[in-house]
Amino acid sequence: MYGFRLNYIAQFNNDCVYSDFQYILSTVPVYISVIIFFKDDGNICEVCGKMFSSKQGMQEHKISEHTKEYKFKCGQCEKDFLSRTRFKSHLLLHLNEKPFACNKCTKAYVHKKDLQKHKLVQHDEGEKFKCDDCNSFFSYKSTLKRHIEAKHKKDNIFMLPLQFMHHV
Repeated sequence: MYGFRLNYIAQFNNDCVYSDFQYILSTVPVYISVIIFFKDDGNICEVCGKMFSSKQGMQEHKISEHTKEYKFKCGQCEKDFLSRTRFKSHLLLHLNEKPFACNKCTKAYVHKKDLQKHKLVQHDEGEKFKCDDCNSFFSYKSTLKRHIEAKHKKDNIFMLPLQFMHHV
C-alpha cells in the first residue's frame, strides 16, 4: 500500500454524524485533510511520488527527471532521448516523413500510435472496451482499467478522513 495526504474544502450536508456540529458543518465549508491509500504496482516514483500507468514510464521518468542520464542527442535541435526507438522516431520529425497514412482520409503521421488515435477518434475504428459494472464504453483498454480502479474497486482505493484543519 502507498499513501499520500490530500487537503481539500468540503461542504457537509445535514446528515452529519456529529450532531453538536450539525449546523456549523451544514452551512460552512471546512478544510479537511485525508489520506488516500492505493495498491502500489511498482509504477510510483519513490523520489517524487508521481504515478505512472506502466513501470517503463516510471523508469523513464526517474532517468529523465531525477538522474538526467540521456543516451541519445539530436544533432538538429539538441533534444535528449533515453531510448534509441524514441530518438529514431524523433528524427522523422526533422525529415518531415510521415510513413503512417490514414486509408480513409489524407492525414498522415510520423508515429503509428498517432494514426491509431486518429482512426479511433475521427473514423470510430478500433476496439471498444466495455465496463461490465456500469456498461460504459472506452476506446482504450488502459482507460477502462483506470475507470475500474477509480469507480468500482473499493478494496484498492479508499479515503480516510484524518482531521479538520480549520473552519473558513
